[in-house]
Amino acid sequence: MKKTLFSLFIAMLFAGCDPIVHITSPADDAVFEIGEEIPFACTARDFEDGLLSGEAIVWESSIDGSIGTGAAFTSSTLSEGAHTITVTAYDSDGGSDFATVMITIGEPSSTTTVPSSTTTTPNTISATYYVAPDGSDANPGTESLPWKTIQKAADTLAAGERVYIKAGTYKEKVTPGRSGTAGKEIIYEAYPGDTVTIDGKGVTLADDQDGLINITERAYLRISGLRIQNAGPNENSAGIFVNRSDHITIEKNHTYNTVSSGIGVWNSNAIVIDGNEVERACNDGQQECITVAGTCNFEIKNNAVHDNGPGTNGGEGIDAKDGACNGSIHHNHVYALNNRLGIYVDSWDKRTHSIDVYANVVHGVKNADGFTVAAESGGLLENIRIYNNIAYNNEVNGISVSNNGDAIYKHPMKNIYILNNTFYGNGTATWGGGISVENPDASPVVIRNNICSQNLFYQIQVEVNIQGLFIDHNLIDGFRDYGDETRGDDFIEGDPLFVNAANADFHLRAGSPAIDKGSASNAPANDFDGIVRPQGQGYDIGAFEYGTD
Repeated sequence: MKKTLFSLFIAMLFAGCDPIVHITSPADDAVFEIGEEIPFACTARDFEDGLLSGEAIVWESSIDGSIGTGAAFTSSTLSEGAHTITVTAYDSDGGSDFATVMITIGEPSSTTTVPSSTTTTPNTISATYYVAPDGSDANPGTESLPWKTIQKAADTLAAGERVYIKAGTYKEKVTPGRSGTAGKEIIYEAYPGDTVTIDGKGVTLADDQDGLINITERAYLRISGLRIQNAGPNENSAGIFVNRSDHITIEKNHTYNTVSSGIGVWNSNAIVIDGNEVERACNDGQQECITVAGTCNFEIKNNAVHDNGPGTNGGEGIDAKDGACNGSIHHNHVYALNNRLGIYVDSWDKRTHSIDVYANVVHGVKNADGFTVAAESGGLLENIRIYNNIAYNNEVNGISVSNNGDAIYKHPMKNIYILNNTFYGNGTATWGGGISVENPDASPVVIRNNICSQNLFYQIQVEVNIQGLFIDHNLIDGFRDYGDETRGDDFIEGDPLFVNAANADFHLRAGSPAIDKGSASNAPANDFDGIVRPQGQGYDIGAFEYGTD
């Protein structure tokens, strides 16, 4: 009787819970030859239904679409390229769970590559259509007889076609209905010189993750030159939302007043986010101003992210997280954020790896760091290179190797490199400094060739014991003798002689003690400005290499 009652209690407790699925083959980051037989296998279990099989398990490729069903099968027909493989398990109640791995078909590159904002295959435009506020969706979509709604274009455009959107305000949600192909993108673009606004006032987005532009399970699309504003009302209502898609370019847009992310990308592949302005994002919802989660082969560059919401729930500037891999975050300007840090790389509970963060400027962040790396819920954070960045006048740290997350988890990190950055004047409130190492589960961590100048409580501090911590060849300006502060090995001490720190010009003047005093080990090949290192007899310390005209 006791066993029967206990079983009934457990059944009631877990009734209605979603299934759980894990991929057992192929391994993440596996490489296969073209035509090679690849085994696909997973375990999928639901408390009420038991082990799932057959049509309840669906496998998809980001390149080839549906590739099979069931708990195990083989395939030799996948196309050449980098695939995000997604398996989704469904139970009899309609609940679902999914898991992803990245695999490569064909010869892998010897170095990490990210997509370029200019596609390597010339884009062919076979037709151009037009939308204007005074148009009609019954029109043919020509310039003289345009459509009225962007959604009409989204329902009509085929691979290789473009829509020019004329000046005006469009109060609608846009959901692209078709995908482009390689060399034949579908392009949604503001007419040259026009201000085009997609305004969400009066548009109610879905309770779950959604956006005023919602790109789900699409490929080879480009969104260019639009203003997207007033996305709501739910905590995950974004300006532009991308999910389970690939080869998507989001460029030159301006998002404003979005409850969640200005731009949010999830579970996708080959994504470029270039030259956007993201303002008043996460006001006051979840996620980050620019979120890239569970997404590989991405590039986030040349964006301006500023003036988020109050930062109560979310609102970090840029975050690559939760299984993101093989990407770069560079040449972004992040500033004036409330209660949330500037640039974040966080594994959450999935292996997150091979991400370069370089040539970014972060300043004026209130009550938070400029840069932070974290493994909040136990996922491994691995092969992260942070170099040639500038963090100044942030209220807490320039950068922290953090122990963020629940104490019940380990926070594993491996191969964290902090190289040739400039950290100046951080800790502008009541506590903070240049570089803070707080995570005992991080190893190895390399802190080298950085300038730490006039930060409040310390220039470099280490709060924990770490096996494999290397701190060397940094320039220390303003050692505070704080309890956990260290200069490291082979340090230089003194005024770095910036050109004009008060006006945020952190180039070096002649005679700077940072010139030629850095280490060549792991040093970046170029500096913040793209100048080749070294210019003199040795590598310089900091984000800028000194060189005369």
